[in-house]
Amino acid sequence: MHAFHHHNDEELFSLIATADGLAAFRTLYERYRVRLFSYCLHVLANRDDADDAFQECWLHLHSKARDGAANVENVRSYLFRAAHNACLMHVRKNHRQMVSIDDVELPQLNGDPSRQLELQELIQLGLSTLDPSAREAFVLHEVEGFSYEEMSDLLGESVNALRNKVWRARQQIRTILTPYIGESR
Repeated sequence: MHAFHHHNDEELFSLIATADGLAAFRTLYERYRVRLFSYCLHVLANRDDADDAFQECWLHLHSKARDGAANVENVRSYLFRAAHNACLMHVRKNHRQMVSIDDVELPQLNGDPSRQLELQELIQLGLSTLDPSAREAFVLHEVEGFSYEEMSDLLGESVNALRNKVWRARQQIRTILTPYIGESR
């Protein structure tokens, strides 16, 4: 068995169709599993749906690699595009209703050591109030570190539209967090 951790993503993708395919696939999986699942969970705000979308991404990648018909030039973008499509399918299939900010009861922060966990829960709550497209843009940029140009290629939207979505998402989350953690600029 080869040491695959030294291979780049595109090399690993091409190796999936070979005898060493399982090890190559495992290496890619280990590189992206946490970030990809986190993305699905943030976008869908439901663990079961996120699990389904996450698995669909990997099945799609494996199937494409095993077909051998097409090479993937950027595996990271391909995986997040597959995640985007899988999440979009789940949102459409389940006709998700978004939670209104006005319907949300926020916990009071009290300064104890669990404050960080409460803050994470508040941010997750804030994300759950965003429409799916704004939530996705916010997560890609702020959580996953995608540039606006990468996001534009991935989502097929203009850079300006994506900047606007991320800005509005930040404002909405800030509106939720400010009463509980104060202004922190």
